[in-house]
Amino acid sequence: MEIYCMYGVGILRERSYMYKMALESGYCHIPFHIDTRAEGDSEGYLKGGVHFVDGDEIVPVHRSGFVCKIEWVNLPSVCSYTFQCF
Repeated sequence: MEIYCMYGVGILRERSYMYKMALESGYCHIPFHIDTRAEGDSEGYLKGGVHFVDGDEIVPVHRSGFVCKIEWVNLPSVCSYTFQCF
């Protein structure tokens, strides 16, 4: 048995969000919301309160190869191959 793992790079993917405290209003109060005015960042890309990192539209790159490199590497009699697609 062989396992092939392929994942892409070069497409921005949401990684985290910048939150701020919300004013109490109406009948449903959520104490915080995404700070849509947050812009710029030294690491990655921050726009409208959303922090983006390199990915493949589904998951960030730093998570893409995790299962292939860590979880499947020591399965008995199974070869695992990981490819990064551009």
